[in-house]
Amino acid sequence: MKGAGIIIYFIKNKIPYILTGIEGKYISDYNKSIKKLEWTNVKHYEDHFISIARRYSDLVHYDQIVTRLGGYSVNFLKVMNESKEGIVKGGMDKIDNDNYINTINREMKEEIGINLNELNALHLIDDLGIVDGYKIFSLCVNRNQISQIEYSIFEMDLKHKGELFHTSFKSLHHINYKRINSKTKKGLQLLKLFLNL
Repeated sequence: MKGAGIIIYFIKNKIPYILTGIEGKYISDYNKSIKKLEWTNVKHYEDHFISIARRYSDLVHYDQIVTRLGGYSVNFLKVMNESKEGIVKGGMDKIDNDNYINTINREMKEEIGINLNELNALHLIDDLGIVDGYKIFSLCVNRNQISQIEYSIFEMDLKHKGELFHTSFKSLHHINYKRINSKTKKGLQLLKLFLNL
C-alpha cells in the first residue's frame, strides 16, 4: 500500500527532537460487527458505539468519536495499551489524487490538526526516501511553527479529536525504540543519515 509520513523535528544543542504520538486503534479491529459509517448516520449509532466501547474498558485509556477529514466516514477510536508510537503517517486515499503531499497534508490535519500549508512550510520539506512503500519526508520547524503545532495539538486534545495521542516532541535519545512502529524506526534511520548523525 502506498502512503506517506513526515518526521517533524527541531534541533536543540545538536540533538533532534522528534514529534511522535501513540497510535489509536479502532474498535472495529476488535469487534468486526462495527463498520465505518457514513457521517450522516453517526448520531444515530453513537450510543451503540459507546455501549460497545465500555466492553473494552479494561484495554483502553482514551476513547472518542473520530471525524475523518471531509466527513466521509467515522469510527470509534481507542488507544490500546499495546499501541505503537510513531510519526505522522498514513496510507494514500483516493481523495489524495495519487499525490504524496496531499497525503501528508491530510494526515497532518487528521493527526495533529495543522498541515504544511497552515505552517507555511511546504517549501521547507525534504524527501528522505521510501520506507516499506511509504514516502518519508522531514520538516525542521522553527520556534513559531513549534508553537503553532503544540497549540493545535492542545486544541485537538480539548475537543477529543485526532488519531495520535500523547503527541509531543521527544529527544532522539529518549524515544522508546521498542515501542515505535517499524516505519518510524526506519524513517528515523533515514533522518540520521540526512543529518549526518
